[in-house]
Amino acid sequence: MLTVYVRTSDDRLEIGLGELRAQFELRDDIWVPGWMWQGDRRMLRFKNHEWLSLGHVRPKAGDWEVTEDFSERVSVRFWGQDSYFGVPVEWSVIVAAEALWPGFTITTEIIPAQTIELVECFTRFETPNCYDGHEEMLCMIGQNPVTYWRGGQLVSPAPLEPTLWRVAGDQIAQSLTPSRTPICCLRVGPDEDGGECHVTLLGHWDTCCIRNICVVPTRFVDGKRGYEILMGVLDWRCASGTEPNVFFDGGECYRQRVSVAFSSEMPGGTLDRWFFGAFERSLRHFFPKDADVETDRRARAKKSSLADANAWLLKTMCGEGVPGLYSPERGIVTYTEGSCPTAGQFSLAQLAPWLGALGYQAYVTRRDDLQETCKRLVGRVAEAVDRPQPMQWTVGPTFCAILPLLRYLTCFPNDTLHGTIRRAMGRMLEAFPPEAGEIPDVDFGSEAFHAESYLLAGQLAGDERLLRAGQVCLERINAAGGNGGHVRALSGLDVFRNIQRFCRSRFRHARVRERRNFRLRPDGRVCTR
Repeated sequence: MLTVYVRTSDDRLEIGLGELRAQFELRDDIWVPGWMWQGDRRMLRFKNHEWLSLGHVRPKAGDWEVTEDFSERVSVRFWGQDSYFGVPVEWSVIVAAEALWPGFTITTEIIPAQTIELVECFTRFETPNCYDGHEEMLCMIGQNPVTYWRGGQLVSPAPLEPTLWRVAGDQIAQSLTPSRTPICCLRVGPDEDGGECHVTLLGHWDTCCIRNICVVPTRFVDGKRGYEILMGVLDWRCASGTEPNVFFDGGECYRQRVSVAFSSEMPGGTLDRWFFGAFERSLRHFFPKDADVETDRRARAKKSSLADANAWLLKTMCGEGVPGLYSPERGIVTYTEGSCPTAGQFSLAQLAPWLGALGYQAYVTRRDDLQETCKRLVGRVAEAVDRPQPMQWTVGPTFCAILPLLRYLTCFPNDTLHGTIRRAMGRMLEAFPPEAGEIPDVDFGSEAFHAESYLLAGQLAGDERLLRAGQVCLERINAAGGNGGHVRALSGLDVFRNIQRFCRSRFRHARVRERRNFRLRPDGRVCTR
């Protein structure tokens, strides 16, 4: 366990744990935030050495106090009062260090005396200006795909971009809408000394009144720049094309709380371990101690359960359908009414994932009505999927539909469906040969999706061409992962083992039924004899 401490002198205050420390200096009777250090290396600071922003106002701290001083946690509070267009605004920043978190937690509060309108507010952070524009920048926000820049080139697939404020060439990573997963992992390097910087930010969404996340490069100064990190900050760059003017009511307290960790080495040694560690820590912060989650509480109040939902879906799929959701003749809606401008459109091709799941339950339960429904739908779905365009969006209808249908074939062989899959994947191979690496806008997760589809189809059909395509996809995933931060999405051996296990599933489930007396009741509920 790390040792935490607070050290003070006449003109300096330091709070730290282990080799990490945050320094604050007294200049002209004003306390100013200094650098956050790892050993002798500067890693992070409050932007421009300012506590926070209130629009154009940069508050100054005249007082401080130690609010906690225990063996496992220490905290220091700085505060002051500034005027925003004549309106007094009380503010405070608390910097805390705790032994269980390798970093600091910063809590910012503002209380305006009257209602004020702000376009910028709260505390932001930035790295040192030690990058010349040729560095690598890798960032993961929330549960979004990784954004990876090498110099001025975007290596990862192009993310969604805001419509107005985006500046061409900027190495920006941001969440366009308030994120429900307040995690930001940023890796930048090498700097002028050849080192790398790894920064992890966790937003305390139970405290923050703003829930946007953004990482942007700072302006070049003498040929060098850094990176600014905004989490829980009101800022026009997080507004996705609109001015984010917000009214803060007088007399109300508004808060931002962020946990910050930094290291010259990648936490955990790999991206997967780093991201998982950040996600796990975030859960420890925010998951209710009594495990009482609002959605679960609502479901229990309505006496809803997964078994009830499954039973209703089976009844719906085997029946005449539900208006606005499912029709045996027209298919299922891609988006329900009110969720999208193009909502309400039915599609038989979109039934493919449902057919895969329905076929699996039909096989496991041996229900005649489910099997009859599968037989009735499989021809329509196969005809809808059997169309000339091989690619759309990131993964494309080919693979969104093909992988569930391949799994359906492992339960119920069907010549018509088999032929549709062979033709669809043949068109994909012809349009985008895996060896050429020309599939547009595909991240490594989608590439792994392709690999599994190729490998499973190749094994079921005994097609060496498909097997080779799957292997090429795996090789590209692992090769790119080594250059981009040790991404190991999956290995060829793991995929083949997974496929072999799945292809044996019909025999395994038969043994499970006999050995464990497991079965699904006709109403969709799981039970034991």
